[in-house]
Amino acid sequence: MKTDPKVLTVQEVGEFMRLIRRTEEHKLDCGECLRHVTEFAEINVAGRPLPRALLAVEHHLSVCPECHEEYLALRRVLEAGL
Repeated sequence: MKTDPKVLTVQEVGEFMRLIRRTEEHKLDCGECLRHVTEFAEINVAGRPLPRALLAVEHHLSVCPECHEEYLALRRVLEAGL
């Protein structure tokens, strides 16, 4: 039986709903996020509390796999330097 390509799987619907719940009024684009990701990573590696100004970066990283990969790579470099 051929499935309709317009029909979403249960997993796809779940992921879609997760992303909808995570939306915010002001969203950063990738360029804005990457301008602040170094500061964000340094604060996280140091274990300091995240300033309110960087909450949008945290949100963007939670929904953008490409920026999240950049963040993880940067974090690995920072952790290796400690």
